[in-house]
Amino acid sequence: MKKAKNHMLDIFCLSLITTISLCLCSPVHGDEKSLLRKGPAFTDLDKRYRMPEQWREKKISRDSWAKGANLAVTLDQHLYPAISNIIFDFAEKSRLKVAIHEGTCGISAGLLIQKKVDVGGFCCPAGVNDRLPDLEFHTIGIAGIAIIVHPDNPIKNLGLEQLRDIFQGKIYSWDQVMDGAIKRPIRVIGRLHCKQRPGHWRLLLENEDLFSPNMIEVGTIKDMIERVAKDKAAIGYEVIYNLVHYKQSAPVKYIRINNADPSSLEDVASLHYPLYRTYNITTWKNGKNNPLHPSYNLIRHIIASLDKIDPAYSIVPVTLLKKHGWKFINDELIGEP
Repeated sequence: MKKAKNHMLDIFCLSLITTISLCLCSPVHGDEKSLLRKGPAFTDLDKRYRMPEQWREKKISRDSWAKGANLAVTLDQHLYPAISNIIFDFAEKSRLKVAIHEGTCGISAGLLIQKKVDVGGFCCPAGVNDRLPDLEFHTIGIAGIAIIVHPDNPIKNLGLEQLRDIFQGKIYSWDQVMDGAIKRPIRVIGRLHCKQRPGHWRLLLENEDLFSPNMIEVGTIKDMIERVAKDKAAIGYEVIYNLVHYKQSAPVKYIRINNADPSSLEDVASLHYPLYRTYNITTWKNGKNNPLHPSYNLIRHIIASLDKIDPAYSIVPVTLLKKHGWKFINDELIGEP
């Protein structure tokens, strides 16, 4: 009897080991592999950063650059050139003094948590730490993030999984990608901004540890484009508008992903082109919605004037996103189709 029990235990243990081995060793294919490498596109709307009641009762105070203004607005470096004229138009029509500060997502987040501004602008979806009590996000639109190479590079199109392999260092030479390409190691250029926020470069690879150990990391948009423009073996990424902005001093070309074009609003809206930025601006609820507050009137004016944004920014408007089934709660984009 004892031998029989031991025999049954041996069989159970062997079965358990086999099952674990299969789980660990089974290859990951297709969409499963892609999902393992893709990061989150958005955060949970219900997850908010906790602040003490004393902070919630604190009123907006102005820094010197916004002294005497009716509204203090900070915009990231993408939104500032795109919508600042719309904001100045609102100020003129409303006879209000509006002070605008150009910065980054980090600067917007810092000024909001200090309660120094009425409106903050981001080029990324909200991270959990950005979701402060009584802060609402309003989506302006999204824009495709172009994969860029040197103008002399003959590559015109790559698959998304090929790109992930390139940026991970698994594909390491251009002649592995296409016959006739240069036989040189691929030089991966990365700008890993806003690591705590979803979307942007994290749609390519979920976190910095997944990128090639040989990646050259740069700190600014200008550095990214200039590095790619000077190096025939380089590959990087940036939105279309910035490629146009630096075209004279640092010309690069962008390639398609799965034959989809990052400059096509339809390709980006349909998610045939899979990499994009999300542009948001914020307002304070102050415990309850106040439609009489000038910040709410400003948001309504911006949303109503989106057709006035220069097409060079390649921003996919909210109307087109909704047509393709993107998920919204109130004004905020919170999910892909």
